[in-house]
Amino acid sequence: MRTLIVGITGFSGRHLAKYLVTQGQEVFGISSGHHQIDATDWLSKHSSISTCDLADRKQLYGIIEDILPDYVFHLAADNSARLSEFNPEACFQVNVFGTFNLLESIRKAKCDPVILVPGSSAQFGLVPEEENPIVETTPFRPVNPYGVSKISQAMTAYQYYLSYGLKVIRTNTFNILGPGQPDTQMPAAFAKQVAAIEKGQQTEMTVGNLETLRDMTDIRDVVRAYWLISRQCPPGEVYNVCSGISISDREILKHLTDLSHCPVNIKQGPIRRAAYDVPMQVGNYAKLNRATGWEPEIQPEQTLKDVIDEWRLRRD
Repeated sequence: MRTLIVGITGFSGRHLAKYLVTQGQEVFGISSGHHQIDATDWLSKHSSISTCDLADRKQLYGIIEDILPDYVFHLAADNSARLSEFNPEACFQVNVFGTFNLLESIRKAKCDPVILVPGSSAQFGLVPEEENPIVETTPFRPVNPYGVSKISQAMTAYQYYLSYGLKVIRTNTFNILGPGQPDTQMPAAFAKQVAAIEKGQQTEMTVGNLETLRDMTDIRDVVRAYWLISRQCPPGEVYNVCSGISISDREILKHLTDLSHCPVNIKQGPIRRAAYDVPMQVGNYAKLNRATGWEPEIQPEQTLKDVIDEWRLRRD
């Protein structure tokens, strides 16, 4: 089976590629070129990667026509809620128009793959506490352009299922974490600083609001869910991919500092609340469990240990 990962060099793409290789898949990838890889990179040895901007529909169509994949995982995204406030146009260009170009290329190439289009819990946005845990039918209340763009992406994908019969399946993927996560996201941002303090590269870490409650799932559980969904779930459906457990930034920080090889001096900085801050989100994965038997297997304590160990090994 030929499997195409769009956004293969990103955090989720790399983990999915490794998992699919263990499942005996022939892995192909599309990269925007923002993440450089060389001949020594694991991806170079185990997959065939094309560099393409999703805005270039002609090139994109040529890649799809050449590969004729059996499965497509669309993991390319502009996923920064904070940056979407400053440049919503760029966010929509990648998440909405990039998705349109990909689906249109698949339609015109006349191949018939299963297409997984992951969404985000940012689509749900500001959910009242009494409506948690969030199910697939919970109303959307996005609080930033990123959340709106992911709703638009999901509806674009759904429209291609309804109008053209493309075998699209959608997810609402809540917060993910794991080794290899960029330091622009939590908890990698904390883990990087703890590792730097251990190495004597900084003396303290400054933190802001620690009370936000997030539903977090290990990326290795997430990619396993993606594969099960693509194999076992019907087109047109949408599934929450989440842990069902909320954890605060304060708890994450405590776990990481408890794992530290030395004392960590924490300084409380100013707490600035932004429009994209959501106090609490916790998901419900019962629909996915009924369809596939999936449930998260890796506990947060193990994930955080793996995250900080990976940062300790990184070279500055």
